[in-house]
Amino acid sequence: MNKKYLPSALILYLNYFIHGVGCSILGQAVIKEALAASWGVEAMAITAISAALGLGRLIALPFAGPLSDKLGRRISTAIGSGSYAIYLIGLALAFNAGTNGGYQIAYICAIVGGIANSFLDTGIYPAVGEIIYKAPGVATMGIKFFIAIAQMILPFVLGATVATTAAGLTSYNTLFFGCGIIYIVLLVLVMLFPLPDADQKAAGEKEGLIASLKHTHFSIESVAMILIGFTCTGTFQLWLNCAQNFAKENVGWTDPSIMQTYYSAGTMLALIVTALLTRKIKDVRFILIYPVICLATLVVVLVGKSQPLMIAGAFLIGWAGAGGLLQIATSVCNMLFPKIKGTVTALVMIASSLCNYTILTAASKMQPSQVMVMNKGIFMIDASHDFVKDGNKNRLRERDIYKIVTTFNQQITDDPKYARFVPNDEIKKKNEYNLNIPRYLESSTPEDLQDIDAHLHGGIPAADVDSMEKYWVLFPSLKSKLFSQMREGYYQLNIPKEDIRNVVYHDPEFSAYAERIDNAFDAWM
Repeated sequence: MNKKYLPSALILYLNYFIHGVGCSILGQAVIKEALAASWGVEAMAITAISAALGLGRLIALPFAGPLSDKLGRRISTAIGSGSYAIYLIGLALAFNAGTNGGYQIAYICAIVGGIANSFLDTGIYPAVGEIIYKAPGVATMGIKFFIAIAQMILPFVLGATVATTAAGLTSYNTLFFGCGIIYIVLLVLVMLFPLPDADQKAAGEKEGLIASLKHTHFSIESVAMILIGFTCTGTFQLWLNCAQNFAKENVGWTDPSIMQTYYSAGTMLALIVTALLTRKIKDVRFILIYPVICLATLVVVLVGKSQPLMIAGAFLIGWAGAGGLLQIATSVCNMLFPKIKGTVTALVMIASSLCNYTILTAASKMQPSQVMVMNKGIFMIDASHDFVKDGNKNRLRERDIYKIVTTFNQQITDDPKYARFVPNDEIKKKNEYNLNIPRYLESSTPEDLQDIDAHLHGGIPAADVDSMEKYWVLFPSLKSKLFSQMREGYYQLNIPKEDIRNVVYHDPEFSAYAERIDNAFDAWM
């Protein structure tokens, strides 16, 4: 490594140190709650802002990679630093806007932050590999090392920067403004210090982008390596954005923010150990082992639901999910395609961004416990009986839609004939992946049984009266007003059938219940 590039390498790594804060702040429970209070939304809705970071990356990556190869790492990194400053300062302004469009402003700024991430990735990943050219895998893992340091100290930084506004809201604007200003300083420094690809271009040694692409051939192995960007990102992003909420709601942990420190400690230790092991073990072997560790960890955390397991899970996910796996995959791809490093880095990050946007968008609409089991099965609903005929079409009414949405969002399984969670094992082993709903939900209409004794000797079968037990629970005195025992197993009406409606409507218990329903509806309106 040429020593003249050492300051440049440090500046590049510092970009990712601040990025470690920027990509993690929206996953912190305290910041989610502060922003949610300012914008008047649920805390889990802030996850959609995190998903917008992935959307921004998807927008920019197809252009950022080729631009990095054509215009150079300096321009790509400078665009990334400037855009990141807009994102972080924009979050502070969005907080100040409150319910007057603050959420929408934050969403737009998060898209800009995703664009910033794209240009940093496609500029800095190839640049550090070109600076530390004898150990490019270690060089790219150094990026993750700086991110991990930032994430480890983040809980302490949050404590130092928290403030209370005049309106009594918790604010972290000091952190947002501070990080944004640092990015502006880094932008200036990036423009001043030398980078290897710029020197090669000046010397006329660098092949043009179009010429490089013409000589590029993608194999099945290289495509698989690129797709690792999706799977490993899904693991650590879900953990970062949802694990603390899971700990609060399902484990009963009041302040789980310390999990971030254990997560980052696992990441840093993994980076050091993995960097040493790559000297003796091929990089690709880690791509097989680490995902298995992540899967086992998620299952144990989900089943155990305890603070010690959450801490251990944070450490192991930090190690195996975030401990350089994405960086190893990127480094291997850069070695496979040395002439289009920016472009191939963009391809890996596109896969990663697809995960950010799709998985986190889904997570924002789910409960934390649902997110943790998202890949463990399917929540099935049979709404085949809830509709109204409209000519030759079946139409869902508003109440049908409400029932479906509420059942799914709250994972209601009171009626196993309507909805239940079906584990993957049942789908695979018992039904061979056949997803026909009747295999899992028995929703056939009960047969209309005829009681011959009642037809011959009169009376109402007790089974028919008892089938309305849910009403007798609500209106216990109404049953005795309407029915009395005729003989064993049979009832008779106490009143003429034409008076049934009048007796029900004037029953005090029924009237009180109807009033509660009317009041609830009026409050909702």
